[in-house]
Amino acid sequence: QLNPKHGNYWSCRGIAPNTAKTVYHGTSRENAKAILKNGFKPSTGGLLGPGVYVTTDKSKAEAFAGSGGAVVKALANFGEVATVDARGAREHGYSANSWQAGHDAGYVPKGEGVARPEHCVKNPARLAPVA
Repeated sequence: QLNPKHGNYWSCRGIAPNTAKTVYHGTSRENAKAILKNGFKPSTGGLLGPGVYVTTDKSKAEAFAGSGGAVVKALANFGEVATVDARGAREHGYSANSWQAGHDAGYVPKGEGVARPEHCVKNPARLAPVA
């Protein structure tokens, strides 16, 4: 099995090699088991539109999972990332998912409408669950 820390892992998935970042995804225990077995599946909606939501802040994933859930650790190759002003989108009525037209991931920094940072990744092949 290929290692997601190496470029060949991403290349064989049709994704340009890039530095992989450690991210976390909070979910139910049942979903965590499925993710570790079969990989991530994108949501159909959310603040930044459809995709897989992850964070570099483990405490955010833990809070989302809650006491009965689990946190999946993954390596992410984000590709082209758009920084999204989620607060501005809400205040001024424009779409917070317009990033999806030309980027691989959307990023909302801490304080831009969220208490802790988060990414939305369009293509789940850009995420490699590791634990």
